[in-house]
Amino acid sequence: MVFMQQFLAGSLALVTAFGPLDTVPDFTGKSVKEVETAWKKPVKSIDATGQNRLVVSPSNWQVCSQEPAAATEFAPGKKPQLTVKVVKKVGETCP
Repeated sequence: MVFMQQFLAGSLALVTAFGPLDTVPDFTGKSVKEVETAWKKPVKSIDATGQNRLVVSPSNWQVCSQEPAAATEFAPGKKPQLTVKVVKKVGETCP
């Protein structure tokens, strides 16, 4: 819910009843371990190759894409569920 809009130096800043909005960082290329540490909430990891492999060692997997996308805004304290599609860091590239 947008509480009010403020114009600051020619740009529009949205402010909610909770204060300024937070944004989802861009985790592309980061290891799943780095994402889990930074996000501070459980992260759902999906094998981007479609092989349905489990991520057993998060530091050995890198993020290809994420949902919600980077720069998606959310109210403070209302951090969304983060889902990342991943491949192994060594020997694999993002599809």
